[in-house]
Amino acid sequence: MRAAPLLLGIAACWLAVTPALAQPGEAARRLNNAYYYENDGYWLAAVAERLWADEHLRSIAARSDNQHAIWTLLRRLPAQSLQQLPGNLPGSAAGWWELARLQNLYFDDPWRYAQALEQWQARHPNHPASESVLLTVRSGLPLVRQTTPGFRRTPTLRAARRIALVLPMAGNNGAAGRAVRDGFVAAASAATPQVEIVVFDSSRGRQLDAYTQASARGVDLIVGPLEKTSVEQLSRRSGLAVPTLALNYAQQQSAWAPPQLFQFGLAPEDEAAAAAARAINDGHTRVAMLVSDDAWGARGADAFAAALTARGGTVVDELRYPPRGDDLQQTVRNFLRADTPRPLWQDMRPNKGDQPTSAPAAPQVDAVFLMARANTARQIRPLLRFYRAVDLPVYATGAVYEPEPDSERDHDLRGVVFCDSVPRPEAEAGQAPAAQLPRLRALGRDAFALSQALPSLLLAPQQALQGDTGQLQLDSLRAVRRQPGCHRIAVGSLVPLG
Repeated sequence: MRAAPLLLGIAACWLAVTPALAQPGEAARRLNNAYYYENDGYWLAAVAERLWADEHLRSIAARSDNQHAIWTLLRRLPAQSLQQLPGNLPGSAAGWWELARLQNLYFDDPWRYAQALEQWQARHPNHPASESVLLTVRSGLPLVRQTTPGFRRTPTLRAARRIALVLPMAGNNGAAGRAVRDGFVAAASAATPQVEIVVFDSSRGRQLDAYTQASARGVDLIVGPLEKTSVEQLSRRSGLAVPTLALNYAQQQSAWAPPQLFQFGLAPEDEAAAAAARAINDGHTRVAMLVSDDAWGARGADAFAAALTARGGTVVDELRYPPRGDDLQQTVRNFLRADTPRPLWQDMRPNKGDQPTSAPAAPQVDAVFLMARANTARQIRPLLRFYRAVDLPVYATGAVYEPEPDSERDHDLRGVVFCDSVPRPEAEAGQAPAAQLPRLRALGRDAFALSQALPSLLLAPQQALQGDTGQLQLDSLRAVRRQPGCHRIAVGSLVPLG
């Protein structure tokens, strides 16, 4: 019979009942009550009955099943129900309530969740959940290795006064490494108090050797490496001896990466996400994507699509073109469906000559997201105009723009909106601005700013640092994310967009 819910009628009715001493069949009676409470949606009452039943169960399998049922019910309870422990419950209830609060608090931060569970177990060494629910919860979390202090714990950073730069000074990446070094040193020389900088050359296949040498020099922080493959290898280590600000990102951000590893770089994903936010802000919710058919283009396209859909937009169509730019004319024609009765975009401007007998069909998209480098973008934009997409709004990442004194090169890109930092070129004798890699110099300056700000950002991740490459913020996996500003390209100038 469903006597309990019929007589009591409310979820908190069990609070008024004094638990009886253990009697034959007590566990079965409690579990039967819990079953009816669960069916009626009285989860708090069902938790109470199962907690009392657990005191009387003798079978290990039965206790494990019951404890997992308790955990499932606790996770259904609203957060406010977990803030205060109800009275008239077994002694184990406090541990259960705390365990549920930890899950709500750290659900998006696996490392801190794992550490909090270690501390919970130390406070409740003989809790019933330790041999059942806790094992299940931990199965998807990183391992906290207390035998190697500092390796798997959230690091405590201090202000970096002695810094090692691990960068390539020669070879294919030598120019990039020197540009980052110059920006970093310039920012450090203007800072107070002064810091000591030691440079380790990671070129010619010596990336990890240079990193190992830097780790042995007693520095407060290592900045680098720059190469993605080296960052990938560091991210797979169990721990790092020295806090490290890598200047690139591992392929997959993971909670398993060492907590001493911070990652920062000029990721196209950040620029693509900012372009999506800008398109939505401008009222463009239906967007088609024309992107380079390579890993770089895929990264930008995925980030743009995710950011657009998260804000209520829709990716209407996507076309990927060969990265070498072969036959771009046919690519753009196919993309716009120029030879079909319903093209992707219909020029809505009135004709200067005779007026059409009927109004043109409404366009199927509001805008285009273009993932292309500058030389390719300068070919695609005129082709869009040629196929009557004259006033089609185009959004892009910073790769479409190269700061050069020749304003004629901007003519074909006029009207394109891109999202990225626009560092001010720093004139040096005998060098054109493009040869100085200004974005990488800005990366170096921001790397120095982060070397000083990481301790405070780690303690208060909601804070943001305004850098030359954008607004910088630390996410839950210790990757620095940029929020760059957006600009519209005009002939000979850029128009910042608020």
